[in-house]
Amino acid sequence: MQTHPRVLTSFTKATDNSLKVFASSVLNGLTGHPAFPNPPVPLTTLESAITAFSDARVAQEQGGTLATAEKKNKRDALVTLLRKLASYVQDNCDGNLATLLSSGFTAANTSRAQSPLPAPFIIQIF
Repeated sequence: MQTHPRVLTSFTKATDNSLKVFASSVLNGLTGHPAFPNPPVPLTTLESAITAFSDARVAQEQGGTLATAEKKNKRDALVTLLRKLASYVQDNCDGNLATLLSSGFTAANTSRAQSPLPAPFIIQIF
């Protein structure tokens, strides 16, 4: 039975800096990629969302609840765009792991193999 690669969506829980780096790698991976000619989100929109999120992060460092709320809103918008692109990449990679990885997204581990536990040993006897 052939398994189809799935896109790992753990980017939703990434730190702000990691999310920005990840989004930039997705933007670079999808730009001009022949396997993904018509993404559901224009790449210029993704680029604008990355810039807006970066600017909001800088403003949030200045302090204030309004700046923090604004950064959270920009982060949520960026994550929403990345989720849409993740679904698109997963659906259009034609089961090819290399194609999925070349988009900038990471693949979820599909291995269900279990490894045996190490043999128990006695540490101390009372």
